[in-house]
Amino acid sequence: MSRSDTAAHRLKSHDFHHRPAFDGLRAIAVYAVVLYHADVDILSGGFIGVDLFFVLSGFLVTNVVLRDLSSEDIFSIWQFYARRARRLLPAATIVVVTMSIFTLVSSPVGIRERILGDAQAGLLYFANYHFLWTNDDYFNAGPAASPFLHFWSLAIEEQFYLIFPPLMLLMTGPLLRRFGRKTLLYVPLLLCAATASVQVVLASKNPQAAYFRSDARAYQLFAGVLVAGLFYTSSGRARVLLVRSRAAEIAVILFVLGSLSVFSVSASSRGLAATFIACTLIAGLEASPASALARLLSRAPVVYLGVISYGTYLWHWPVVLVVSRYVETDAWLLAAIGALVGSALASLSYHLVEIPMRRSGKSRRWSLPTVTAGLASGVAISFLLLPWILGRIRRS
Repeated sequence: MSRSDTAAHRLKSHDFHHRPAFDGLRAIAVYAVVLYHADVDILSGGFIGVDLFFVLSGFLVTNVVLRDLSSEDIFSIWQFYARRARRLLPAATIVVVTMSIFTLVSSPVGIRERILGDAQAGLLYFANYHFLWTNDDYFNAGPAASPFLHFWSLAIEEQFYLIFPPLMLLMTGPLLRRFGRKTLLYVPLLLCAATASVQVVLASKNPQAAYFRSDARAYQLFAGVLVAGLFYTSSGRARVLLVRSRAAEIAVILFVLGSLSVFSVSASSRGLAATFIACTLIAGLEASPASALARLLSRAPVVYLGVISYGTYLWHWPVVLVVSRYVETDAWLLAAIGALVGSALASLSYHLVEIPMRRSGKSRRWSLPTVTAGLASGVAISFLLLPWILGRIRRS
């Protein structure tokens, strides 16, 4: 038997399934960001909710791909992109078009011209570089900030997804046959270390670039890939250690502490620490799905808020901006309004748009047309509809 035929050099069965506790984590992450955007003083580090999102995304998407690859089905890159398009584009498009219409009726032409570029960058998923080039300061965003400023994080995830499926095929194909299953540890570890180094170097020279550039933030997504690889390749010994050390419970406490303003550290240092905390928290929950914390995060209301967290993230920032622009209110009340209205709009979007779109695209044979249609619609809306909305009337 050749080396490439041994069990160590083949994908093993991977029965990863939906973990409700991870939806609960999404809820924690999104509302931490809401509190930060509402400018709640004590939670000036709440932006690390995005760091948790990044690590969790890397972990979950890796497990999904490993499950697909180890099953009898053949992993399709086009199907992967089609799922992403159906999952992300419809809700994002509604937010972009709605806020463009609002900007049309509420803002003078000079602001509308600036917002047009922001909206196009958001919908075409290069908002992170766009806001870096336009010198928008994420950490000093006031009521006059762009309603699409928060799209920077969605852009980083989508840019990561461009390289992720080919990378997984490489790791589970030729590299797996050559180096064995440890490839699923070594490659993400190397990429995580490399991009974390970019983060550290940039942070000392250009903190804004360190926050917005995808090559400086990808380490968090690769950290999630690494955690997935650790569980895929490790024995039960590591799981026992995580459970006995109560890693998840300690990590969630550290996450809350990391969100507080009592620690005066840079965004880069906080993000690096948050990445380690997120990895520990995810690993602890995966190792102990029956723990008290996992059960708490798996409660139906918490899970539902996590399920709609993508829409809540999309809507809460425009809501916070609009309310703060026209009403003088307390930060906690603003956060409550942003959370309630953002979640309500997210729930409507989820049931009326996102679920129907996902159910309409189950057949694999439509994957390439779905991707093509998604790209075409994004370009058409960005360069035809949005300029028409923002420039057609009220030019004075």
